[in-house]
Amino acid sequence: MLPRLLLFLTLSVSCSVAQVPGYSRADADAQQRKILISPVERQQVIDGIIARIREDYIVPEAAGRIIDTLRANMGKGVYGSIFDGPGLAAQLTSDLKSASNDKHFRVSYSEAVLPAEDSVPSTADREAYKGELERTNCGFQSLAVLPGNVGYVQIGYFADPEPCADTLATAMKFVSHTDTLLFDLRQNRGGDPRMVALLESYLFDHSVHVNDIYNRREKKTTQYWTTPEKLAVRMPTQPVYILTSRLTFSAAEQLCYDLRNLHRAMLIGERTGGAAHPIRNRRLSDHFLISVPEYRYISPVTSSDWEGAGITPDVPAAPWNGVLVAKRVIQNRSIQPVVPAAQPVSAQK
Repeated sequence: MLPRLLLFLTLSVSCSVAQVPGYSRADADAQQRKILISPVERQQVIDGIIARIREDYIVPEAAGRIIDTLRANMGKGVYGSIFDGPGLAAQLTSDLKSASNDKHFRVSYSEAVLPAEDSVPSTADREAYKGELERTNCGFQSLAVLPGNVGYVQIGYFADPEPCADTLATAMKFVSHTDTLLFDLRQNRGGDPRMVALLESYLFDHSVHVNDIYNRREKKTTQYWTTPEKLAVRMPTQPVYILTSRLTFSAAEQLCYDLRNLHRAMLIGERTGGAAHPIRNRRLSDHFLISVPEYRYISPVTSSDWEGAGITPDVPAAPWNGVLVAKRVIQNRSIQPVVPAAQPVSAQK
C-alpha cells in the first residue's frame, strides 16, 4: 500500500516557469525534461488504468463503458498528443469522471519516482505525514461558542484517528457544555471514515451501528459502530446541526447521512457533492498513480448510499449565509418541541 503521505500529494508545473524570477532557460529546460513522458510509459499508464478498473472498480457493471471510452480516445489520438505527465494525468482524470460520473476517480503524476505499492513508509515519510497533520491541526479549523450557547466546530477534513483522536477529544471537550452543536462541513472534502465514527461516538450514550463499507477487491464488509463507552465526555442529548455545501464530499457526507438517518442531526445548506465511493491509491508506473473507487458505503438504515445524488439539506441555505440561517433555525426550534421524522431519510437518485 502506498505511503499515506501521498494522500496529501498535489503536483503541478507552471508552463511559464522560465519567466519566474531566479529561473534561467536552462532551469526551465531541465524542468521540462523531468515531466516529459515516453510513449511506452503513456501506454503503460493507460493499460494499468484499464486493468485496475476491470478488477477493482466498485461498480463492475460500469467498467466496460469506462474502458470503451478510454480505448475510443486512444483510437482518436487524444492521449498520443500529450507528452507531459501532469497534462496526461489531468486528461485521464477528466475522462474517467465523465465516463463514470464518479467524482472519486483521479490520476496523479509525481515528478519523483513513486515507491513500490507494498513498500513500508520510511521514517521520513511518517514524520512528514505527522507534520502535515500537526500543521493542519488534524482538520479542525475553528472552535467557538456562539450566542445562545451553541458549540461551533469547523472541520476541513477527517484525519486518521490514530494520531488525531486527542485533537478531536480536545475539540469535543471544548463544546461539551454547550446546549446545541453546530458542525461546519461546508469546505470538508472527506477523509477517514474511522474518524467520522469516532466523532459520532460523542453524540450517543450507547453503541450504534452507523455505517458499513464494502470493498469489492477483497469482497469484505467493514462495520462502523459508535464507541461512547471509551470516551471521557459524551453529548447524547444536545441537538445537532450540520452546515453543508456542494463541496461537502465523501466522508463528510457520511457524517451527514449517518446522523440524519438516525434522526440525530438536521442539515442546513446546499445539496452535498454526491461521492460515496472511497478510494485506494494504485501505482501505475514510476510516476503515475490512480485513485480507484474500490469501496461503497452501505447504510444499515437505508441499505443504500448517496452516490451521484448527494444529500438534500433539511433547510436550504447559501454557503455564505449558513451560520446565520442555522442561528435562526436553532432559535426557533428551541421554542418549539422537536418531532423526529417518521421514516429514515435516504438520498433520492
